[in-house]
Amino acid sequence: MLHYQFGTAKTVMNKIILLLILSLSAKVYGQHLHYKGSLLGNQLIYPGINIQAEKIVYSKEKIKEGKHNKIWKKQRNIIATIDLGAYCHPKMFTALINTYGIKYQKITKRSWFYETGVGFGFARTFLPETYTVKDDGSVKKVFLPGYAYFTPKVDFIWGRQFKKPFLIDQVFIKTSALYLLHYNYTNLPTFSVEIGMGININNLQSQKQK
Repeated sequence: MLHYQFGTAKTVMNKIILLLILSLSAKVYGQHLHYKGSLLGNQLIYPGINIQAEKIVYSKEKIKEGKHNKIWKKQRNIIATIDLGAYCHPKMFTALINTYGIKYQKITKRSWFYETGVGFGFARTFLPETYTVKDDGSVKKVFLPGYAYFTPKVDFIWGRQFKKPFLIDQVFIKTSALYLLHYNYTNLPTFSVEIGMGININNLQSQKQK
């Protein structure tokens, strides 16, 4: 038998954010990474954050000269991604989601981009305070109470690249559909919407060298 005491969601959320940052630092797998940070709304109403590290694994460009010697460039990319996110369900739980994916990106000649991605990952919920009552009537506090789920996902992203190189090089809107497997003896579809920006550390280093 489980008994829940709510009211410490804020404390748990602070710990999850710290864990998120530390985990992202451990995910660096090479140079020339591009990062994205965003505010998300799970089911549109539950607030959270997401950080993504991405690396282009294949790229194809098409360059064409237009009127007045203006150069137009179209680009297609295949990108590997790692996401670390967290959101809070008030008075219920805080969730940490770590996903891995691959996406196709199309950048138009006017610097708009569209992305479609698929992936999988793991979700872990953290309950505020949970106690178990044993058969002898004694009460014991549960360490890190919560549940873990395997999570396939699909992403759709729309955004705009900035033509001038700078630390913040794009803004975007992202929608994600996730599927929590084995959620209370069933499977639970869920979705989120994100508004965020891209961060290119290489652009900042280039500006410093100049």
